[in-house]
Amino acid sequence: MRRGLVSALALVLLPGAAQALPKFKRCDDEAKRNIRAAVEFLDRNMKTLKRDFEFGTRLPRKKKRIHRRMGRKLGKLRFSCGRGRRLCRDSKDVVGFHALGSASRKLLICYDKIDNRSTSDFCELVGVIAHEYGHAVGIPKQRAGRHHKNGNDRVYQFGWFARDLCRAQGVDRRLASPPKRARPVSARTGLLVYPKASFRGAPRHFAAGTSRDDVMCMGRWTRAGDNLRCIGRRNSISSLRLLSGRWEACTKPHFKGWCYTFDRSVGNLKRINWSNRINSIRPAPHRRDGLVLYKAYGYRGAYQHIVEDVSHLKRLKANNDASSLRVLSGTWEVCAKGRYRGRCRVVSADVPNLKRIKLNNTISSVRRTAAGGAPAACRRHPILFSKSGYRGKQRKATTDLPNLGKVGFNNKASSLCVPDGWRVELYYKKRFRKTPLVLEGPARIDRLKDRRRKRRKNWNNAISSLRVERH
Repeated sequence: MRRGLVSALALVLLPGAAQALPKFKRCDDEAKRNIRAAVEFLDRNMKTLKRDFEFGTRLPRKKKRIHRRMGRKLGKLRFSCGRGRRLCRDSKDVVGFHALGSASRKLLICYDKIDNRSTSDFCELVGVIAHEYGHAVGIPKQRAGRHHKNGNDRVYQFGWFARDLCRAQGVDRRLASPPKRARPVSARTGLLVYPKASFRGAPRHFAAGTSRDDVMCMGRWTRAGDNLRCIGRRNSISSLRLLSGRWEACTKPHFKGWCYTFDRSVGNLKRINWSNRINSIRPAPHRRDGLVLYKAYGYRGAYQHIVEDVSHLKRLKANNDASSLRVLSGTWEVCAKGRYRGRCRVVSADVPNLKRIKLNNTISSVRRTAAGGAPAACRRHPILFSKSGYRGKQRKATTDLPNLGKVGFNNKASSLCVPDGWRVELYYKKRFRKTPLVLEGPARIDRLKDRRRKRRKNWNNAISSLRVERH
């Protein structure tokens, strides 16, 4: 009777099993205080973790099982701080271990490793504990082997999600510092992204010009905004709140694909067709060089900024989609096919509607051009082109070539350019035989068909060897 009364009293005083105090082994007072604070943070935000994190399973029964374990296992965890343990000494990158079996409650935390890191803070500890806790409740890994280097692992994403939630609430601190209360997120600067429309769900904060957003991804340290897959936010942003500045978001990691600049908050990204499409995000850079392709007329909508030659826009996921363009510097050649083939136009000014030059939604390759339409690379070394007008495949000519067939360019040159300070001798026989065509730089021939040789023949597709000399 007395035991039943005590149990009933415990249920009244401790309504959730997660409120029980965790047990410790080989932990000093500071480690106990910080680990206990991290467990209390996870307990306070348990509803948010259950509601907003995607657990990677389509079976409702399995998801309910994970939620049920999350509610009752948190307060029963047993922590070992790993002081002098061999696992902590030998491992370089791993800072936490979980005993085998999803039913186990034993967690080994290499506390000294976290405390000695240059980026050591309380939220990092929260992420490590949440990751090992994810193993304990049975979150599917979906990866085998060295999964800790792969951003697809759901257990690591759960740890990153908890760490980001901790930072968004403003409770981050050094491990040696005393705990502090959460402060309003709206008082910060930068950008907040949300997984649901109308600014709902657990926010993720991005700050400009700080190293706080650096994470370990694919075996290297990188900024979280460069690849949202590394923090579990890939294609999962439905609203964003702009706190300061202008921000650029792109559809592919590392700012490839189409991009969009946000200068105000957006409660529902579906209105501009950007919901669940963002894979990288950063403060909008101030651009003064290159070419900008826009997806809509009048320099509107998503855009792609280009600063160097691109032989095929498929690599940037921006093929055949441009409707207007803006030239920031120089002269550019835009072509309807890859490798600068098909219909091409040389542009040196902005074009608000590409229908005017018959290239709407058909641009597949772009490159810089010099005077006369030749590529800018012609200023550095001689180049042979397989098509007239400096188009098609290219072949640099910086040394003597007695047989162009060995480099796959025999009888294929239709145009060429020679920069200042170079001298080129062209032969229509291998091994420098027969009378050559001598060109002194600067020289540009956009049609070798116009250059005549003996017996009423021309030099188009007739070059088999060449000599190069630099003054």
